[in-house]
Amino acid sequence: MTEDLRLAGVLETVLYYASDQQDDMEWFYENVLGLVSLGLGRWSLAFRLGQGVVLLFDRERSSTQDEPPPHGASGSIHAAFLAAPGEYDAWKDRLADRGVTLTDEIAWDSGVRSCYFNDPAGNLLEIAERDLWTG
Repeated sequence: MTEDLRLAGVLETVLYYASDQQDDMEWFYENVLGLVSLGLGRWSLAFRLGQGVVLLFDRERSSTQDEPPPHGASGSIHAAFLAAPGEYDAWKDRLADRGVTLTDEIAWDSGVRSCYFNDPAGNLLEIAERDLWTG
């Protein structure tokens, strides 16, 4: 019967920041992306997004912690967000209004557009007009 098991979705998406970037990251995810804060952890920030959570961890501290097991990444990490229907262009305007520079915009072969930009820690973020992965 275990062959029939399926995962229900993605619960957490994790990005990392340097210790001195926590305040900037909190401001960015609340005020630029409009995510709802779930509060601060020991060395982390958590934001509700749909049925999942975006977690932001202090890169150094999370890589040396005992529990949960140590984890981390260096360099630019990528996460893509989905704009609500009809709001893609408004998201580009919102980013510009808040001083965020787009690093790229792609019109995919499927006709879907997505734009790329960085958060204060240098993570590469993307907002897609609609699902890029539908067949």
